[in-house]
Amino acid sequence: MDANDFAAWVTTMKETRGWSERECTRQLGCGINQITRWRQSGAPEYIGRACAAIALDIPAWTASGSGNGNTRTDAHGTQAL
Repeated sequence: MDANDFAAWVTTMKETRGWSERECTRQLGCGINQITRWRQSGAPEYIGRACAAIALDIPAWTASGSGNGNTRTDAHGTQAL
């Protein structure tokens, strides 16, 4: 995720959800200084994926899929989305 894309995500979260930068850091599990660095030099791919998941309201992964209603079990007992 390049710096412009990350900065745009922060701006979008501020405008659409009323979040502060501190709330963005809380959602990403990082510190305020990290947000500043990512705005300047870009963020790792996994942060880009986390930003997308947050923006789309995708809940955190759980092995059981409990609580999100998005899993089903096939004939072999394997869960799939």
